[in-house]
Amino acid sequence: MKYFIVLFFIFNSFLFAQDVEDKNDMHIFRIYDTDRFYTGWQDSRAFISRLYLNKNLDLESTLSKMPGTGGWSFDDVALSTDVKIATEIIFYRNKYVTVGVAGAMEILMFGTKDAIFNVYDFNGQFTPYLDLWMDGFISGLDLKIRVYPFYHQSTHFVDGYKGQVLKAASYEFGSVLLYYYIKNFTVYGGFEGTFNAIGNGVPLFKGHVGLDYRYSLYSKYDINLIAGINIAAIYDEKDDYGLMEDRWHPALNIALGVEFYRYVVSIKYSYQRGRGATTYFQNQSFIGSEISIFL
Repeated sequence: MKYFIVLFFIFNSFLFAQDVEDKNDMHIFRIYDTDRFYTGWQDSRAFISRLYLNKNLDLESTLSKMPGTGGWSFDDVALSTDVKIATEIIFYRNKYVTVGVAGAMEILMFGTKDAIFNVYDFNGQFTPYLDLWMDGFISGLDLKIRVYPFYHQSTHFVDGYKGQVLKAASYEFGSVLLYYYIKNFTVYGGFEGTFNAIGNGVPLFKGHVGLDYRYSLYSKYDINLIAGINIAAIYDEKDDYGLMEDRWHPALNIALGVEFYRYVVSIKYSYQRGRGATTYFQNQSFIGSEISIFL
């Protein structure tokens, strides 16, 4: 666990030197002062680095449905830990378009009362992307259209709770998103459709909407109160084990925190299906604290 956290902060810290004032300047990484307003803070697909320490309130009822779990005790599980390391690299940018690639690593862990963190799912994500900045075409229209033509996600390590392993998911989808920024509000939404998949816990279709709001607390040092919500409707591929309750299901992520520079420290609540190989088949409630870093 400690090695993942160290990697999380080291990977993110060296990118801070990329700040520029003009969004048309040539650079490799995103421009903090512009791009954070056109990214959904609580969108689970957003390429934002996160450390989410949470309590899964439905862990026992979820894992008890797995085959071969009779007589298990879940008393030793203290919390769940989700670590995501993510960023975007830009190939070309002007006032009309941005072309680049985005990537992420996501590690899902159970933390025991003995401070042992067991990895139960590790996946990688990669996609090229195209941004259309509509204010370059229509002055004053603060709208960004993002296209993911080929988003790939695949699980590279699976070790279920106490060694009970289910088949993990790998899939590809295309996605279109819109972001509109007005008076400290970011309104966004989009949809994705999967065209190739193997394994379990695969979302075939997802539609979602979200809203972020920032209230300045100390403008000199760019410290803000930030609130975010993302609501999704998801339709899953049928699983091989017959564990899934419903193929249609909702997902909700809501958080309130303090943003300073690229960091946000927040209190977060999630109600959604676990996307790891051992928890995808039932909606669960998660509550905890998250540190996120925008790169």
